[in-house]
Amino acid sequence: MINAGKPDDDATYQAARDAGRKAEIATVTKFLGSVHIDHFLEVTMAAFYQTAQAIAPITVCVNKATQDTFSGADFKAGMQQIDAKQAMAFVRQRRDTSDPTYLFSDLDRERRQQAFIASVSHQLKDAGTFTDIGKMQGVLDAVSKNIVVDSDLNLIQLAQQATSLTGGNISFSTLPITGFGTSPDGASINTVNVTQVQATVKELLTTVPPAPPATTPPTTAAASPAAAAPPAAPAPGAATQAPPTPTAPASNVYADSTGALQGGAIACVK
Repeated sequence: MINAGKPDDDATYQAARDAGRKAEIATVTKFLGSVHIDHFLEVTMAAFYQTAQAIAPITVCVNKATQDTFSGADFKAGMQQIDAKQAMAFVRQRRDTSDPTYLFSDLDRERRQQAFIASVSHQLKDAGTFTDIGKMQGVLDAVSKNIVVDSDLNLIQLAQQATSLTGGNISFSTLPITGFGTSPDGASINTVNVTQVQATVKELLTTVPPAPPATTPPTTAAASPAAAAPPAAPAPGAATQAPPTPTAPASNVYADSTGALQGGAIACVK
């Protein structure tokens, strides 16, 4: 734009950013296999920090104690509450500088970000923020100066719809990569198979109809005297067997970035 004679000022900069956003949407659409992008939301690091400040403390969970001097991460194992500064470190950590055998990658950092979104949405739902316009407006006011959305996206309406996505009705998936590499200009990159990525996206976006209920023909059987008899009372002084303990539901723990991370709860991640 500058080469075309536009002044090097804020108006040109913002126009360039708008062009970049359109190019980003077009690139993602093509990469995913002509998937239509309904809306666009861009969050700066400042907006993330302000959001975290507005809703802190935030509950997160990590599988193992970890430290990283680059991001400032310093987390104990298990569930914990963090402030805005720690939240920045939580979503940015991609290495452990205290244990050389505890290896991280960009995909682990992406899983952290998925877990953070799930935790925040779960927390806002429990606090009634999504159904309280005043509370929601307060959060949006705190970040509105540092986010960009498309002209058709109404953030208040989006927040009101978010209640349907916070009860476990949303999951986060990481697209597959084929490995790690280096770009021609020396940057570290993830390599992908585009056909594999597009097949994965198609599978994720294909609605599978629910299976019809199984119909089993009724069966009859004569009850034996033993089966019909009431259980014998225990002898005086005899030990009684405790009823079986109900099986606990599967924990929301993820060792790596594979598989879908289920929303609606606090996820424990690497």
